Amino acid sequence: MHGNLLFIRIFISTCMVKNDFITNDNDHIFHFDVCIIGGGIAGNFLASLLCSSYSNSLNSPISVCVVEEHSEIGFPFQCAGIVSQKLLSLVRIPKEIVLNRIDKAYLYSPNLQSICVSAQERPVVINRIAFDKYFAKKALEHGAVYFMKEKFLRFKQINKKLVEVQTNHRKITCNILVGADGPISQVGRQFGHKNIVIPAAQVRARINHPYNITSMYFNDRWRELFGYIVPEGKNGISRIGLACQHHTLQKLKQFLQILHVSSLSIEDRQGGIIPIGVPNRFVWDNVVLIGDSAGFVKATTGGGIIMILSAAKILAPAIFSALNNQDFSYQFFRRKYQRPFKRTLGIELKIHFLIRIFLLNLRKADYKRLFKFYQLSKIQKMVFDDADMDFPGRIIKKLLMTSEFWRYILPISFRYLKLVPIFIRIILT
Repeated sequence: MHGNLLFIRIFISTCMVKNDFITNDNDHIFHFDVCIIGGGIAGNFLASLLCSSYSNSLNSPISVCVVEEHSEIGFPFQCAGIVSQKLLSLVRIPKEIVLNRIDKAYLYSPNLQSICVSAQERPVVINRIAFDKYFAKKALEHGAVYFMKEKFLRFKQINKKLVEVQTNHRKITCNILVGADGPISQVGRQFGHKNIVIPAAQVRARINHPYNITSMYFNDRWRELFGYIVPEGKNGISRIGLACQHHTLQKLKQFLQILHVSSLSIEDRQGGIIPIGVPNRFVWDNVVLIGDSAGFVKATTGGGIIMILSAAKILAPAIFSALNNQDFSYQFFRRKYQRPFKRTLGIELKIHFLIRIFLLNLRKADYKRLFKFYQLSKIQKMVFDDADMDFPGRIIKKLLMTSEFWRYILPISFRYLKLVPIFIRIILT
């Protein structure tokens, strides 16, 4: 029976893609406990959690729908796909989704001076398309309904317990609306929520690069982030990209020239946008944001998978509690979701943003000083033992306690006293 239900749900979702099954039924209003806008990793993982782990006060499954504007989950592909090894303890995924493990990282200064950084943590490179599809399939298996190739248009709050969502094909009512619709969230925009974003571009190319080493190139031309090489594994293909505010494609071309990557070696190209900043408000009456929509992205790397998965594990029980208590107010979601996030993951995202501001203001000579600092054996051991690509708070605290940090970094910091008010404002946000 379960298999038949799954077949029906998949059939419905597939038919919706083709627009020949209830997609134009504007006279019928569908109702769900939770309506999620966006079928990326944030929406799919949250849907899978809600459908598989929770039931309402009547002990029946929470009804969840996901509205996704594209015709296939996982597309367009817009991610470098390198994630900390915490992923493997945070969620269970099939082994084939993990394509590679990274042992070391080479960091290159603007003048191409380099250092090799290694740590106990060994990041994984994942098949991001398969990763997204895996959680969408789990959500479907446990009862979620997917409205594919369907665009969210707007919503309105009918009363304290009901929201009406309008797509280009139908009306949906729900108790809770979740915006997981990317950096330029149309859900968030109805409340005036806007993320600061930077464009990103990437290619997949066949190059001669060690399969277990990732490389990061710092350069004034793409100073908002860095250029990167992420090898997919032993297939000889690497993901090469960068993010910057202006002329992104032109600068990616320059980066590829520096790396001597010919156009003939390029397999395909991707592009997207990355939210950069510190999450502030992401809950309202009946409405919450998660993922890129809320700005849950590390300003140092542009990645956010661990933050998104961790946030969903805070939001899912909050939604469960809201449904059981019939309380969908801003105050409730602030207490159960926004505050717990900001007190834990939010602090780490602030640290990432402060590091990014510091790096944005470095001169070429400063990189030389930073690299010398890292080459101290004491610092290398500290980084090896405690470096964490998601939660840098611990290693930063330890570095601040060393005399070497102040000897090497303080002269740089004195030049940027103008940044102090900015740092204070971010910390107090």
